[in-house]
Amino acid sequence: MEVARDINILAQLDEFLEQDKERDILLRNLVKTIEEKKDQVQQLKYELDHERESRLRYQQQVRELQEEKKRLDDIIKKDPFVTVLIDGDGAIFRNEFLGNPAQGAQKAALALQQQIKSYLKKTQLDTESIPILVRIFVNLHGLAGKMRSLAIIESEKDLRIFAESFNKSRAEFDMVDVGSGKENADAKMRKMLTQSIKNFQCQKVIFAGCHDAGYMHDLNEYQGNQATKDRIVLLETTPAHPSFRAMGYELVQFDQVFRSDPLEMRLKETTSSPSSEAIRQEGISLANNGVSSSNSPQRESPVEVQNVASSGNGGYSINYSTTSAVTYATVGRANGQQNIYLFAKNAKAARPTVDRNAKGQRVDSALQSFRNNQVIGTYTRKLEAIKPQGFCNEFYLVGKCERDSLPLYPGTPDPLWKRALVR
Repeated sequence: MEVARDINILAQLDEFLEQDKERDILLRNLVKTIEEKKDQVQQLKYELDHERESRLRYQQQVRELQEEKKRLDDIIKKDPFVTVLIDGDGAIFRNEFLGNPAQGAQKAALALQQQIKSYLKKTQLDTESIPILVRIFVNLHGLAGKMRSLAIIESEKDLRIFAESFNKSRAEFDMVDVGSGKENADAKMRKMLTQSIKNFQCQKVIFAGCHDAGYMHDLNEYQGNQATKDRIVLLETTPAHPSFRAMGYELVQFDQVFRSDPLEMRLKETTSSPSSEAIRQEGISLANNGVSSSNSPQRESPVEVQNVASSGNGGYSINYSTTSAVTYATVGRANGQQNIYLFAKNAKAARPTVDRNAKGQRVDSALQSFRNNQVIGTYTRKLEAIKPQGFCNEFYLVGKCERDSLPLYPGTPDPLWKRALVR
């Protein structure tokens, strides 16, 4: 019995020892796990501290960027302005402004300002305080010549007077004479467009160049930037090229300021004037050696003058009927410059034509050279007598002169042949 009891006790002891061994292993595993978790917790703590520092650093950067943005916004909004760029070779003021150059320019500037402000009221801009800078680039000499040939202005200097008065009307309004050359105005328009777009204080660019398809290449550059595209507004005067409409830019018209048809579409109308009979009699006098009928001695019968027309520059074109006793020799003795046309009396009148150059621009017909040696000799002697002064070409070509510096020589040349000689 006792032996069996001892065996049972030993078995229980072995069992207790085995349990103690397992418990020791469990405790060791628990301690190891705790150590591992402790390291992980420490690593997470380091990462948390890093994230906290990063967040604080980013918050500081955000505050600095917000302050910088506010500063830049204040700069942009501090002095905003609107730029209006006008190609004056194609965008032409209405005739009522050009008739009286000095006062018309003032009215044109005021009308343009009102039209621009009327458009800006539809936008987010403050139309009462925002400056409007207007730049008109134009070849004054070329445009004046075309306007004078179409009887829009009386003299080429009228357009220069208009430009000077326009520049004086507003400090921010300028009409710039770019000189002759087609690309002069275009180059300035392109450069000013680029500079205006780069300047973020320029809220709007009103661009008047829809008459020239060459500007499409410049506008294409801003097609991909919607913010920039929204700042550009196309001002349509004459009908815009279809490609401009397809580009998607906003289009506006200032019909109260600019004419809607090209200058070539309005040719000068031929009308009879009160002095037409006087011009006719003057032409008959020219055809008869420059001697008027009231004091002329007996001579050949006057040639039949069918029509006498003024060229607009002081000369005359005289048409003679072929039924009259007229020859080139007879007409050649006339004391004046003439364009001679001989035609049958009952012949059908030739259809009037307008001469144009290779670019399609209207030009005057060529005049015959002046070959009256007697007249040239008389003029030369009188010119030598008053040297170093000279006769006023403007007086003889235009019929008036605002200067009084040139002499009115007692024996001044006859206006008719003096005009022909100067021309």
